Amino acid sequence: MLQHIPVMDQDRVIGIIGRKDMLRLGFGYTYEGREDIEIGMLDMLQVDQVMDRDLPLVALDAIVWEVAELMAIRDFAALPVVEEGKLVGLIYINDIVLFLLKAH
Repeated sequence: MLQHIPVMDQDRVIGIIGRKDMLRLGFGYTYEGREDIEIGMLDMLQVDQVMDRDLPLVALDAIVWEVAELMAIRDFAALPVVEEGKLVGLIYINDIVLFLLKAH
């Protein structure tokens, strides 16, 4: 299941849309049986109105412990991983937890 979508401008990461961002927009449930209201709202929004712009980029050779600390302090569940300024993937908090569990 897709949880986060990086937002790109050419080859540069400029933001991310996360699951929390999408859930925050999901207000249609308050109009029971009126899912069309929620869909209509999502049709009106643009990516730059929803994305989180203030996110750190993680270098491919970053230390796992430092990335975990950054994610905890800034409350990110995923961060873009870059090499030479280009997106090479996303690292999720679950990836870090699994890595740390396997290490012990």
